[in-house]
Amino acid sequence: MANTGIGVNQGAPTSFVANNELNYLTSSDLINVYAKASPDVRQQLVEPFGDENLGIMDLLEDLGQVEEAVFGNEYNHFEQGRLKELVKADGNGTDNSTTVTFTATNTRAIPFNSQSWYDNTSSSTKVNVQEGDTLWIPRSGGDAYECQVTGVSGTTVTIVPAKLYGANLAADTAAIAAAITNSTEMFIGGNAFAEGSGQPSSREVRTYKYTNYVQTFKSTYEINGASLGQQAFITMPNGSKYWYVQGIMNTRRFHRNQIEAAFLAGNQISTTSSTLDNTFKTEGLIPAMQANGNTEGYTAGSLSLTDIDSMIAKLKKFRGASENLLVGANEFITGVDDIIRTSEGMKAGGIQYAGIGGEDRGVRFGFDHFIRSGVTFHYKSLQAFDDPDSFGATNSSFAKLGLVIPTGNTTSYNYGRQVTSVPTMRMVYLSVDGESNGYKEWVTGSAGAVSTNQTDAQQINMRDRKGFEVFGLGRFGIFDSNIA
Repeated sequence: MANTGIGVNQGAPTSFVANNELNYLTSSDLINVYAKASPDVRQQLVEPFGDENLGIMDLLEDLGQVEEAVFGNEYNHFEQGRLKELVKADGNGTDNSTTVTFTATNTRAIPFNSQSWYDNTSSSTKVNVQEGDTLWIPRSGGDAYECQVTGVSGTTVTIVPAKLYGANLAADTAAIAAAITNSTEMFIGGNAFAEGSGQPSSREVRTYKYTNYVQTFKSTYEINGASLGQQAFITMPNGSKYWYVQGIMNTRRFHRNQIEAAFLAGNQISTTSSTLDNTFKTEGLIPAMQANGNTEGYTAGSLSLTDIDSMIAKLKKFRGASENLLVGANEFITGVDDIIRTSEGMKAGGIQYAGIGGEDRGVRFGFDHFIRSGVTFHYKSLQAFDDPDSFGATNSSFAKLGLVIPTGNTTSYNYGRQVTSVPTMRMVYLSVDGESNGYKEWVTGSAGAVSTNQTDAQQINMRDRKGFEVFGLGRFGIFDSNIA
């Protein structure tokens, strides 16, 4: 007798016999569940774009930059100006027959002698030239008039020729007065005093204040409680089968990407909109370089050796480094390659035969660095400028930039020796107890092992307090096709 209890029906399944036109895979139930045959799915998730970083952090790490703690949302540093400064006038000089006078415009505030160290309210205007200074004034002949400063009263400077160029003193004072305009760059070249005379007044060097701010970055990834238990049929790169684990990882990557973008091109807030009250933004590398670095315009797609030479001249003028990193989009870097490859005397260098280990031959059209006028440029593409979803987007002006960054903490020349230490840049974080280098990550919700509220979900919260700082921007340069 057939078994009629709980279990497998041992009777003949006459009502379920398949006809000759159907088979197991075409039964209606299976069609509904599996949509015909099950596909062959590779078990590992493929990430064709990698972690999609912009290369900014990698660049900073390559330059040896480390994160340093600051202890306020606003952080500053001071940079000393040049020991000597050009002297400029607000208009034409005045011929007084035996002397010439002009009004200096390059003035500075010097505290009164009676003022205490801590007071800032009262100051005296002082020009950057003193009685006794030798003042050189360019003249049409190609050299300069050498004059002696005989008096400084407020911003009025009185000078007399120290060397006669004309037939008499009156001729020279007339020529000197005519040579002084509001665009004349006069410079101090020594001083001279009468024997037995007293000492000159004190001279001070300017300092310049650099201010930047810590920016707060936030990201969140949320998943409901039921989804925490759902396994995917593919495996994530970290070995997990839970999709939310990949979601957390992607959010962390995006979070880091946002910080990179701010460090590269972020601007400080200048608007007075109350919507941005209590919000700080850090100034990134590109805005800082555009405002205070050496800028060289060029024609996109036609970068030339003349453009390179002009940048080198500016770097030498402001004591740039002799070793520099030159970064940009692939188009810009290819332009640098083309300059070298097509230059006269270098065209044959575009072909390099390599016979290592056999008969193979290689052609090398690219280079990794070049030296011009004693200045070395190591150049490479910066991923950010080629990223089509950010700075490399269609019509993005960033994609045409070339950035010159000093690779060392030294100036280019002190009589040919690199001896003056000047930091390049740094990343900073706000030092807060319980946070790791400005970063904090925590979980809220009541799903899984978390019990902070009554919501059947988890929120993975990420927060960073980070900032950026650049030093000695006169040693940096930027090639910009927008100003060609």
